Amino acid sequence: METLIFSTERTSIRFAIDGDWTANEFAEFLQQTSDVYDRINSIYILRQAIDSEAQFNEQARAQSNYDKQVFTWHSELFGRSLHHPMGTFGIQPPQYERLLELTRSVSQPLEVDAISYASPGWIQLIGDWNPLKVLSEFVTKWRGENTKREANRMKFENDRFRIQAELAAKLLDAAPKMERHHEGGTSRLIDMAESVIKPATGYIHRVGSDSRIFETELAQPGEALPPPRISRRSVP
Repeated sequence: METLIFSTERTSIRFAIDGDWTANEFAEFLQQTSDVYDRINSIYILRQAIDSEAQFNEQARAQSNYDKQVFTWHSELFGRSLHHPMGTFGIQPPQYERLLELTRSVSQPLEVDAISYASPGWIQLIGDWNPLKVLSEFVTKWRGENTKREANRMKFENDRFRIQAELAAKLLDAAPKMERHHEGGTSRLIDMAESVIKPATGYIHRVGSDSRIFETELAQPGEALPPPRISRRSVP
């Protein structure tokens, strides 16, 4: 089996916070962010693994080394079909939650980069570029829609559904392509919708609607936090 090296650019995501937080609320926010980060990152890890395995097998076939081909990640993601004189039997892949454990084992976790806990303050986390870029982009979009006036409620609701559709399309576009599977026995689209897209949409809705989290942006890992701002609660 070939050894896959998972490479990705690292970045930091900042959340500007204000208001009152209990210890449980603060811990829950960090846990939810870590969980949805892992779920989104699984899409990119699986795509990289499938593409790398497919490229390795293509080179093996070009050199007529058919016995050198490997389908470990293909089987984990799509399952396998076994041929027998009595017929073809499908071997189902593991549940997507098991794939999450697998992708976590080959990637770096979301880590605390810096915290300035105050009102207002900052939370800065470091992780892989792709999932943090998705989180920053869509939380910002969601917060932008939350500033719409009551008179534009119908447009606001339509824009919220549009953002959800954009998020789903972005993640599915990044997912492993079905034509890359080898005699797979299943599609992962429903699993990805349930285990990645639905939790990610729920997270973005919660964070984007929380008035205590009023800004999200990307930064360089280790970059110093901005100076404290004037609390919005003190503004008349």
